[in-house]
Amino acid sequence: MGAVYSQNMKKSFLPLPIVLFGLGVLLGITLSTLAAWADYESASYGFAHRANSPFRGLSCPILMTQGESQTVKIKMTNTSGRAIHLSMRTEISTRLTPDTQLEFFDLAPGESMQAQRTIGPDNVDFGQFIFVKAGIFSAYPLPDQENTCGIFILPMQGNGSTILITTTILSILLIAGGMFMLCKIDGLKKNFNGLLFIAVATLLAMVFSFSGLWIQSTLLLVLAILAGFIMLGVTTRQ
Repeated sequence: MGAVYSQNMKKSFLPLPIVLFGLGVLLGITLSTLAAWADYESASYGFAHRANSPFRGLSCPILMTQGESQTVKIKMTNTSGRAIHLSMRTEISTRLTPDTQLEFFDLAPGESMQAQRTIGPDNVDFGQFIFVKAGIFSAYPLPDQENTCGIFILPMQGNGSTILITTTILSILLIAGGMFMLCKIDGLKKNFNGLLFIAVATLLAMVFSFSGLWIQSTLLLVLAILAGFIMLGVTTRQ
């Protein structure tokens, strides 16, 4: 039965497991690219840089849709052993100049506080992005900190977070399903290691891009795409 199946597979252009796997990888690469692209644009948007230390408390949506409004969260924690007085400066893109807000907070040792900013259609710039910058200053003995994030605006209606979750799960299922089916087909097992590398690189690229680590994500995307072309060339010559 396995031999007959393998012979039939040779007659087709691409076996079904490869098609499923390829669709999952393509979807994962697309999601990672959009997330990394938005964060790259935010880093070079034109916000003034006032601090050298990265701020880890900035949390932004990854995808939004046209006309949608979402919330940016900014969490501040006093990790020192003394009370501190700090200022928080947030800048959000608009079609003209960034919308800037400055606030002051007092935090006891170990205390945390979370601020929120609403972003929506008025904050879209370059047609398909929203950029946010948050900075924490004057909090000795803690260093001045700042960070940026970018949100890609999808040209459709709906909820960006729901779309992201759904497409991410679909990508993982397609990749896993394709890999599982490959294990059952003798004629395709020899390509398994190469496809496994592409799968791992794609999934890690998604994790890094969703975490705002766009440089690491970009490197993994390049590796996954190069490996894909190599595998395609090997498969074509067989």
